[in-house]
Amino acid sequence: EGEMPDEVNIDELLELETDEQRAQNSRGILKSCTADTQGFIQELLTQLQGLPKQQVLQRPSPEGPQPITRPPPHDYSPS
Repeated sequence: EGEMPDEVNIDELLELETDEQRAQNSRGILKSCTADTQGFIQELLTQLQGLPKQQVLQRPSPEGPQPITRPPPHDYSPS
């Protein structure tokens, strides 16, 4: 019996457009497994249908947050 992969990246599968692409990707991941994987892949595809895609979080700027600049103070002269 071939080894099963340590993990399947669900977010990566959700990024694919069609179930056929997801199935093809899953078959590639499970190619070393000698057991019949078709039932597993079909169940995986069924469960993926109810999951939303992960929102991509924006990384902070490498420079860090920009400082808030204030206008120079007014020079008040008594009149």
